Amino acid sequence: MPINIPVKNIYIMFLYAWRKHLEGTIVNIDAEEHTDLQNLSAKILNNGLNRLFKKGLTRDYRSKTEDIKSVKGKINFNSTIKKNLLMNGKVSCEFDEFDEDNIQNQIIKATISKLIKTNNIDQENKNNLIRQKIRFSGVSDIRLQSSHFSRVRLHSNNSFYDFLLRICRLIFSSLVPSEELGRFNFRDPLDYDTDYKRSKLFEEFVSEFYKIEQDELRVERSKILSWGFDEITEDSLELVPIMKTDMILSNQTRKIIIDTKYYEHPLSTNNFQQRKIHQNNLYQIFSYMKNTGITENQNLEGILLYAAVDEDFDHQYRKDGNKISVKSINLNQDFEGIKTDLKRVIA
Repeated sequence: MPINIPVKNIYIMFLYAWRKHLEGTIVNIDAEEHTDLQNLSAKILNNGLNRLFKKGLTRDYRSKTEDIKSVKGKINFNSTIKKNLLMNGKVSCEFDEFDEDNIQNQIIKATISKLIKTNNIDQENKNNLIRQKIRFSGVSDIRLQSSHFSRVRLHSNNSFYDFLLRICRLIFSSLVPSEELGRFNFRDPLDYDTDYKRSKLFEEFVSEFYKIEQDELRVERSKILSWGFDEITEDSLELVPIMKTDMILSNQTRKIIIDTKYYEHPLSTNNFQQRKIHQNNLYQIFSYMKNTGITENQNLEGILLYAAVDEDFDHQYRKDGNKISVKSINLNQDFEGIKTDLKRVIA
């Protein structure tokens, strides 16, 4: 069983992980205390689309071929002759059309269509989505697949689509066909989609939080460390696993290795019902610290940081003169409290 994090905190964690924390103003999260993820997603999408239409749907050039009476673009003589179009006063023309029927708008329209057919969406949210879909009348319908998202190319003129497309990707990953033909159920993407695993979300949230909310320490994600073998053959080296930290925070006087952990029970229980730190986690942080180089002015620290909702602990140890901390972050509190606790972790 996963730990039960409030929906509004999950949303804010996604915002940080996506580096879109300023987009939190799209929906008043505090007013959505009792909503579920599918209705929150629907409201975010609707409000985001209202902002999008103030800017206007982005338009792109796309190649088209049509049989028309007046020449437009380049004539395709082979097609014109093969279809015997001249008999009807037409020619086959190839030309570029500048319109809003592009992949990003198609993805959004398809996502709206799926949400409208999703069970347990509030009627108000559904009505808003129906109105939004009408505004996409000039956009083609597609059968949405994960490959469509990889076809999107964002640039300075359409970068404001990034947040909406992330919401669409989250919704797409959450929908599964229901037993009722043509309808969908909403499932928790953190339980089913590898792109949104809870442990990965927690790690990315913490990393991006420290990049955004403090400037005393430089943040490095996924730092690969050397095992520091004195001698090893090439064949043997291929068998050695990669040693990679979640993140390292550093400045001229400190280097902090943070390893985030997400378990149903942050502390384990042995056969005598005694609560213990997960043994492998300690071995892991010890190994990271042993194989991390520091300057003569730096102090090395290691932190095991556990996501929690009903436990609160902060244990301090020293090994070889270096500080090791085992801490929890309560994700079942107001986000201001989470921010305060995360800043205290590295204080």
